[in-house]
Amino acid sequence: MTTKQTALQYNKLGLRVIPVICPTLPDGKRPFQAWKKYQENQTVQDIEYLFNDPRAKALAVLTGQGLEVIDVDLKYAINPTEYRTRVLDAIFEAVGLEVYDSLVIAHTVSKGLHIMYRTNVQAGNLKLASRYTLDDEKKNERDTVRVLLETRGVGGYIVAPPSQGYSFDDANKNFSNIPTITDEQRNALIAAMRSFEETGEAFTQSKAPIPTKTIGSHKTTIEAFNESHAVSDLLQEAGWQFKYHRSGNDMYVRPGKALREGVGAGVSLDKNLVRIFTTSTEFEADRTYNPFQVFTILNHSGDYSKAAKELYHQGFGDRLSKSKDSFTDKLQALTGQDQNQKEKEIQHLGRIPYI
Repeated sequence: MTTKQTALQYNKLGLRVIPVICPTLPDGKRPFQAWKKYQENQTVQDIEYLFNDPRAKALAVLTGQGLEVIDVDLKYAINPTEYRTRVLDAIFEAVGLEVYDSLVIAHTVSKGLHIMYRTNVQAGNLKLASRYTLDDEKKNERDTVRVLLETRGVGGYIVAPPSQGYSFDDANKNFSNIPTITDEQRNALIAAMRSFEETGEAFTQSKAPIPTKTIGSHKTTIEAFNESHAVSDLLQEAGWQFKYHRSGNDMYVRPGKALREGVGAGVSLDKNLVRIFTTSTEFEADRTYNPFQVFTILNHSGDYSKAAKELYHQGFGDRLSKSKDSFTDKLQALTGQDQNQKEKEIQHLGRIPYI
């Protein structure tokens, strides 16, 4: 079967297909024609036009529109065989035998894996797990991170079998029988892959909704609370259950779920941040929270101002006047050498939090 015939077959399955030159050649996995316009719809005439080009020796399938793929890039793994086993074991643990057996897996030209499924979730390409680049691997100063796991979703594509170097893991599984998984199963799958993160790149801090400006070296209510509380403690107090530790991250099952079920959040112990994976809690999925934000959502339904005031009255943060006294007076109060005088001046300035 020619490349064009395969592309036409894939088109009948509802897939959008584009040509590439040859995956084993430099830049051979890159499309050589404009393809963005085919992301939502593609006709037989489009396939005929694209694959009549003599350069079309291989093909790629556009992801999104229900198709999502986990790209396991084993060429960057320190021990590829061990890493492959750990990833597949994590998927099995996350979604169970029935879903695991239904997933369609393809081997890539770089000895990696494409793990395919259909989902109702429309998400773009997501980086799931990375490691730091070793000194002897670095190509330049900016070469600091190697991505090991990521998704291909809306706006992405994968080079696909039968392109040179690509094959399905099971001859009985292909694009015609890719399973549709539930949102909960996808959450568990994505969470399991994020647990392999080694750099903290997946735990990007969302901007705090309240300013954290300080005077001198003194702390705001938010800073004081974040420094004195572990996000994991707050989660456990709210009923989240610890499940396992991997690559510096603790993984948790959401309240109301059995411990044997998939994880719903990952905590970076180094950054003291939690990344929420599940869509079934009061938190927003695929977002990172610090302790203050977790406290606010759990106790004040996301009202950050109300939460800050409560914590201020509990003693978190320095007591500074918000508007009535001059900046010079505040600065003198905070930098005075005499502690007793400093305390008297602060009391005089008032007890409204400066946050």
